[in-house]
Amino acid sequence: MANSKVSAVTGNSWTKIDGGIINGGIGGAGQIWAVNANHQIWYRPHLGGNWEKIDGELSYISVGAAGHVFGVNKNDDIFYRTLASNYNQKGSAWTRIDGKLIQVAVTSYGGVWGVNRTNNIYYRAEPQGQWEQIDGLLKHISVGTNGEVWGVNASDQIFYREGSSNANPKGKSWRQINGALKCLSVGSHGQVWGINSIDKIWFRRNVNTDWVQVEGNLSFVSVSPNGLVFGCDKNGSIFHKQGTAIC
Repeated sequence: MANSKVSAVTGNSWTKIDGGIINGGIGGAGQIWAVNANHQIWYRPHLGGNWEKIDGELSYISVGAAGHVFGVNKNDDIFYRTLASNYNQKGSAWTRIDGKLIQVAVTSYGGVWGVNRTNNIYYRAEPQGQWEQIDGLLKHISVGTNGEVWGVNASDQIFYREGSSNANPKGKSWRQINGALKCLSVGSHGQVWGINSIDKIWFRRNVNTDWVQVEGNLSFVSVSPNGLVFGCDKNGSIFHKQGTAIC
């Protein structure tokens, strides 16, 4: 995939696995979808499995708790993996959907959030639905298994969507949270992992607690539905921490 390595973490130490990526996500059955620096798409059924190259090219990919997969390419075109689920993890083919986005975040029920190059925010309830613009400006967005939505803006300011949940996915309004991050990911229990501008890792148990710095350096982080935390550094190496799901 690349000259860099993919890594996994158990407990307090990082353990490497093969491969090299720039971003990715883990579905509800432990399946991993990722893209590398050459925009190639890779799939792995679980951490102990092998990488399989998937057709197409993407620059960013996201996987929901039910196994739905969305991605965007270098031209900001948006794609949905037809029939992908936790029971049919690889799906059948890529289907292009309308719109232009640079980053996406898939919900537990197949909906998707996204941001475009001018930092406008959009939400779509299902692949066959319609985009709805949401108030505010963000450069990166994440949605947890419980439907909580977080994001960061162009100045690395952090925001939480008040009232967001699976029952009310769009929430009410944005609330600014202390700190500064360039990207973040929300877990199944409302826990948040984030990366700042100098690749330091931060963790927060929920919206009402404080940030705690975590050992290591990453350029991207993602939290799976079961709480497995993984990310990659600037060289493409991936790291995972286990045992952080239940807060």
